[in-house]
Amino acid sequence: MRALYIIPAMFPYGWAYAARARNLAKIVDDYGDEMTVMCNYLSDGMIWKDSNIAYDGNIKIVTTTGIYASERTIKDKLLVRKLLKSSLEEYLSNNQVDYIICSQTQSVFCDIFKVAQKRGIPLILEICEWYSYKNWNLGLFDPRYWQFKYVWRFQLPRVKKVICISRLLEEHYSQLGAETIKIPTILDVVNRKYKTTEKMSHPPRLVFVGGITGGKDELATLIMCVCRSQYNFEVYIYGPGEEAIRRLIRDKNIDVKKYTEKIHVIGYIDQREIEDKLIECDFGILIRPNRRSSKAGFPTKLGEYFAAGLPVIANATGDIGLYLKDGYNGFLLANNSEKEIDRVLEQISLLTNNKYAEMGQNARMEAEKAFDYRMYAPALQKFIWSVKADG
Repeated sequence: MRALYIIPAMFPYGWAYAARARNLAKIVDDYGDEMTVMCNYLSDGMIWKDSNIAYDGNIKIVTTTGIYASERTIKDKLLVRKLLKSSLEEYLSNNQVDYIICSQTQSVFCDIFKVAQKRGIPLILEICEWYSYKNWNLGLFDPRYWQFKYVWRFQLPRVKKVICISRLLEEHYSQLGAETIKIPTILDVVNRKYKTTEKMSHPPRLVFVGGITGGKDELATLIMCVCRSQYNFEVYIYGPGEEAIRRLIRDKNIDVKKYTEKIHVIGYIDQREIEDKLIECDFGILIRPNRRSSKAGFPTKLGEYFAAGLPVIANATGDIGLYLKDGYNGFLLANNSEKEIDRVLEQISLLTNNKYAEMGQNARMEAEKAFDYRMYAPALQKFIWSVKADG
């Protein structure tokens, strides 16, 4: 069978969803279907095969713009929706496609759904988010939020097959009558680097990788606790810049000298360099607000931290507690309070090297069992191939 996976963004690197999409595409390719990914931009560092075509292993990448992500302009961003629709129509006119997988992107979903419906091609929705208005800087005044609300309520429920990242999304779409399959964060865990040293750094290094826009992750309280703690820790932050972190903590009473000594804001890092940085640290940080959007999604970084052999400090939002066990492969916070974070910092300071090594090994084993893409291949193959029978 021939598959088309539509990702209206850059591919195969550069943002959290790209890692998930790349590994879903690998599953499809591994079980023998011919996989083509249609995206807006090619990730920097990839090699063009033709004017708008590249390859990631066996996976063919067709870009709608024919440019690298770093080359995009405001004009490109304004025209990209129209380009995607015309590129899709052209591709389907010249190529046989047995089914389409569409990532959740409200700006173009309606166009993709209409094209698939007109041509009688089964459409499988791949969904990872149930957004809150807080995910956008302008909140309730942001038009993107209302666009999401419309698509969520009137368009997405029309899809009959849905790949869900969490139990909450799986339950929601099952209740709407869709056939669903739950696949959490997936990575190529087998081939990822992981920490082999059995000792913690001195002082222990905590690491955060990701973004803080829209309040998706909470760091301010942890930074404050680390800066005032009687125990010595260092925090390495990859993703947000220094200015963004200082805005985040501006209402906290933090000693400037302690902040400078203990908090290291690195800023942007290429997704392909993350593995090397993680294994230099000791614990991953994953603290999220307790809201529906946190419960509906699933953090890529939990899989990345575990795959690197890092125990994780996290609060129990969504499905995190299915994989993170307190004192076994990390520390589970009851909430994001100063008291809870201080408690965990003290526990870490009392860890023996043997206990730390055991927790790191447990984290890696959980990643191999729960987050390696190969673990989901048989179930996804059965789920996808049933579209032929349904058709």
